[in-house]
Amino acid sequence: AAIDQFESSNALTFDLDGDARTAFSVTTLADNSFATAAVWPEAALLEVETNFNIKDLPNDGRPFYLELDYQSDTDLQIGLRKNTDAVYLIQLLPNDDWRKVYVDLSDFLRGVTIQDFQLRFRAQHDGSTEAKQLIRMDNLKLLHFRS
Repeated sequence: AAIDQFESSNALTFDLDGDARTAFSVTTLADNSFATAAVWPEAALLEVETNFNIKDLPNDGRPFYLELDYQSDTDLQIGLRKNTDAVYLIQLLPNDDWRKVYVDLSDFLRGVTIQDFQLRFRAQHDGSTEAKQLIRMDNLKLLHFRS
């Protein structure tokens, strides 16, 4: 199921860091739209969540993945929140080119009875430069096999 391809929407608007300057916005270049945010020394933390609940995720151990394309000048962490409990599951390293990644959510969801989740993303300026560090994401999808 597609979460967001950022063509006409932006699902990453639930601001957790309290700084509107680090919010994701939709950028369009050469007929492609994607989410872009930036961090810099004066606004060093970006932390956002999907602005809707993700429901009916499989908890029976079958393979279940988050697919996304990303490009980032700093580390990007990806996690989930259920109720008030949040966990970051993976940290993606900076890269110059767009990369497609698959984040395995199967173990985290195994046996969990709560069925409302939010995807969560966090990035922090690494302090290596005074320049802005950009984070770009596209094509967020959840992939799983039917039972």
